[in-house]
Amino acid sequence: MVVQPEHSRIGTTTFTAVIAPECSGIEGAALLVVFLILWLFLFRKEVRFPQALLLIPGGIALLLFLNAVRIAVLIIIGNAGWRDIATQGFHSQGGWIAFNTVAFGISVGARRIPWVAKRSFHEQLVPSSRTGRNAVSIYLLPFLALLFGGMLAKAVSGKFEWFYGLRLLFTLPVLWLFRRDYLRLPRKWDWAAAAVGIAVFVMWVGIDRSIFPAPAAAQPLELTNASGAVQAVWILMRALTAIVVVPFAEELAFRGYLMRRFAGEDFESMPPRAAGWFAVLVSSAFFGLMHGSRWIAGIIAGLFYAILYRRTGNLSSPIVSHFVTNLLLTIYVLVFNDWSFW
Repeated sequence: MVVQPEHSRIGTTTFTAVIAPECSGIEGAALLVVFLILWLFLFRKEVRFPQALLLIPGGIALLLFLNAVRIAVLIIIGNAGWRDIATQGFHSQGGWIAFNTVAFGISVGARRIPWVAKRSFHEQLVPSSRTGRNAVSIYLLPFLALLFGGMLAKAVSGKFEWFYGLRLLFTLPVLWLFRRDYLRLPRKWDWAAAAVGIAVFVMWVGIDRSIFPAPAAAQPLELTNASGAVQAVWILMRALTAIVVVPFAEELAFRGYLMRRFAGEDFESMPPRAAGWFAVLVSSAFFGLMHGSRWIAGIIAGLFYAILYRRTGNLSSPIVSHFVTNLLLTIYVLVFNDWSFW
């Protein structure tokens, strides 16, 4: 072991890490506080106060502990010879994995503790009136699987994300598990959905080119130097994820669940048209923030999809619209060789 507290350095003679302020876990702790405050507000009728407030310091302590575990695993990966994976992939994704573990762990675990929850866990699992299954799982599990697959793919990758297809492999089984529930969803849509999808595509490219006027990004060298078969498989997995899986999983989560959940506790019985502008704006803001540096375009896209959902009253419309947007973006990437959108 090499330990230099005066330089915030720790590791081995083969690989060391400098614990910079952004690696200390403080930013993650602050984000967790925001998440838990929002969660306590949404579920304020289902938890006991003031004991529920102890979830905040408890969550912070657990997250800081997991951050120490993350740094230890980072050093182990680097010491084993996988320096690129340690610095380029696991370095950042390990933090997100720890954050999501704590955030979602508290969301589920706190409702199982009688001292915190007003009702028992089994009383909270109100089944869908149409299917007999837990409605929250139907709408959120595909997105959580997509999210987990993405974090894992980045964590085990170096400079190039060779394992992007893990998103597809993790999400498809969940979609298959609830296939009967999804087939029961209304499947009516009109050409306005396609028009909205085209408009979002134009807006997305236009905002990106106005904010980032740099020339088109060429295909990554790692992919260019790979064999033709490897390139074809990677592009196919990437395209299928973007065109098929992402629109379905994200619309189920952000429009089907989150927008209606902000409008009322019994979200599944909440008609989309009854969701007020607060629910539309907040769910769209969360959707936009999930898109990183393209958060402005993401928020506007979320508003388009949400308004379309309110107007039509069925989830098929924003799913089709999202599908059209991502299909056009995929075509744009491949035809113009502009890989900045991928």
